[in-house]
Amino acid sequence: MDNIKEIVKDVMGKLSREPDIETKLENVWKEFLGDKNKEHAHFTGVKNKSVFITVDSPARLYQFKSKKSTLLRAFKKIDPEINDIVYRVGQM
Repeated sequence: MDNIKEIVKDVMGKLSREPDIETKLENVWKEFLGDKNKEHAHFTGVKNKSVFITVDSPARLYQFKSKKSTLLRAFKKIDPEINDIVYRVGQM
């Protein structure tokens, strides 16, 4: 019984220390974004192997879409199953 307790404790400890995939992807986004653009775009989440980003204007949409392949490669380093980035214009 002690072995099971130790295993559960060890696994729970690892889970609480390691950020989940979505957090890692959001961190990659924040690094890519930089301070200059942080008020103009927001990491919305991950669904169906796609990362969703909300931007504040069509001009920003164009700007980020032009860099989509670079960012997608960075996301794939964290989660190889990510296959798309979906940008939407919306309120921040």
